[in-house]
Amino acid sequence: MRHVLISILILFGTASASGATPVHGLLATMVGPLVGNESIEAADHVSPTKAPTDIHASDSEIFRRFGPESDAVTGHVHFRSTDIMSGLREDRAYGDDPGGSLWLIPVNWDARTGSLIPIQAIFGELPENEPAYAAIAIKLRKALIQQVWSGTPENWAQAIKDRVAANPMALSVFTFIPSTIPDRIGGIAWHFEPETVAPLSRGVISIVIPQEQLRDVIRPEWKELFAGEPAPIPPAQQMLEAEKLAGIQRSH
Repeated sequence: MRHVLISILILFGTASASGATPVHGLLATMVGPLVGNESIEAADHVSPTKAPTDIHASDSEIFRRFGPESDAVTGHVHFRSTDIMSGLREDRAYGDDPGGSLWLIPVNWDARTGSLIPIQAIFGELPENEPAYAAIAIKLRKALIQQVWSGTPENWAQAIKDRVAANPMALSVFTFIPSTIPDRIGGIAWHFEPETVAPLSRGVISIVIPQEQLRDVIRPEWKELFAGEPAPIPPAQQMLEAEKLAGIQRSH
């Protein structure tokens, strides 16, 4: 309930960054059904109607336009196709905390509809699709425990179970991962703020589930966009250099 309240407050510009704690899934528009552009306009500073129609714009331009005001904003686009852009914005608010609080905001944009893509668009609504979310949660917990904890989560088992719950809110911080096949999605990455599923020293945790493991629960209208194997996400510096090169090529 606290997460929902904080999400709503931030969407309408009434939450204070001072003393804030990490929030999993800030964008309420990402976990609620979208009706045209109405929910976007209701939270103009989060997903403005003036969002760039060119989904091949620079990362800095895209992430500047999405999300609440913050002390520091970084982010990288993970996937781009003709119609879909998917990336993760990282907001750090300091307030009275010298270390700052990190918020992860997914920006999954559909240029065909001019709206954000909620997770329900991919896996359906509750309650009729409860089995789909249960299957995702099981796969994600298993992958997280194996990849981050080498199979033994020590005293973090309960935190992982609570955080990776079988519902859209718990699974809302996701991005699409490129495929080995051009213009296709090879998998979905779920992202977790520091100290939510592992110690603070581990930083942001990102777990990629290959699309082949999710196909059975993906809605039919989205399946054609998923194919192949997930390609590695290039390091941040490589992405910045690629962005500069793309900008030079566009200018000629």
